Amino acid sequence: MFKRAPRSLTVSIILVLALLTSPVLTGCSTSAQPHSFAFVVGDRSNSAGPDAVALATSIPIDVAAGSVLSVTGVSGSPDGVTGITTTIPQGADEDAILRARSSVRASIGKVRATAPEADVLGAIAAGARTIKGTPGAKTIEVWDSLVSTTGALGLQGGLLSEAPEDVVASISSKDLPDLKGMAVIIHPAETTLPQQPLPTRDLTTLDAIYQAVLKKAGAKSVVFQNSDRTTTVTRSAPRVTPVAPSTVQSPVVSGCTATIPQYLIQFAPGSSHFLSSASAKQQIARVVTALKDCTGQVTITGTAATSGTQSAATQVSLGRANAVRAIWAQLAEVAPDTIKTAGLGYEFAWKVTDTTASGALIESAAEQNRAVRISYAG
Repeated sequence: MFKRAPRSLTVSIILVLALLTSPVLTGCSTSAQPHSFAFVVGDRSNSAGPDAVALATSIPIDVAAGSVLSVTGVSGSPDGVTGITTTIPQGADEDAILRARSSVRASIGKVRATAPEADVLGAIAAGARTIKGTPGAKTIEVWDSLVSTTGALGLQGGLLSEAPEDVVASISSKDLPDLKGMAVIIHPAETTLPQQPLPTRDLTTLDAIYQAVLKKAGAKSVVFQNSDRTTTVTRSAPRVTPVAPSTVQSPVVSGCTATIPQYLIQFAPGSSHFLSSASAKQQIARVVTALKDCTGQVTITGTAATSGTQSAATQVSLGRANAVRAIWAQLAEVAPDTIKTAGLGYEFAWKVTDTTASGALIESAAEQNRAVRISYAG
């Protein structure tokens, strides 16, 4: 599936650490080979910030002497957010490792955007520079939604409507990070308002673009983890311009049934009010036209993702069905009371599983359940 903010926000911390997360230290191995890590963290507008505990857990418990750990913040500047750097010295003892761990924890909490927009590729390049030339293995971990608004992968230029191979071909080698010999692990985060969730097709394209670009930059591997894109919501931060979905997408029509997903019709969060009445009317008009030859009773049904209580979800989904009915009646030139409406909340037959085994919401699936369905029976 699918995927930069200026500032000087690079918190680079080289560290000894192999245990950012473990409360008990097992000591460092003198025979182990160095393995350096560069963490690229997006705590900014329009993207959920990383969970510090989860991020810490990804750091190995045993880090050899000579290893480096750096943390670079995503920002609108190609240099990311400036921070500190710590190296695990030769012969480091347990106390030195503990001090490094504390330093990293403190730094992660301070890495957040300080200026508008976001340049994810630039932050990756900045992170890569902190571990370039270090001995042993080198890994970059990216914790961000990947929705970039400036730099070589600024999505405002319509890149989501292009084929990934064309995007890669358009990027000059001078704009690519130097990732030679580095492994890249990406933990995609959710988007946060005002950035609307991107449709699954766009997320797939976004992931494919980063996969291709980072491989072209020399990465020996690019792996995506935590595809549910769930993390904690970020604090207030400088503005990042929302990215629009690729091209103009249409509702899904099958026979005499049509579905308009939330990312197209765009209701305000938790309400039945349209973010743009004109845009909503345009989407509904497409369905009216597509189903113009259908006959029988029209039913408009609202559905929701598995979030909150079923009672609240039912109320909101019914309100959304009624809001669509008002526009439908106007466009189809029929009386509103001839159209049935229903709100099913998050309990309905065609629901897509949108939670993990632990109950966390899978945003890419949830967006398919936040919808309004129009159907004819006759």
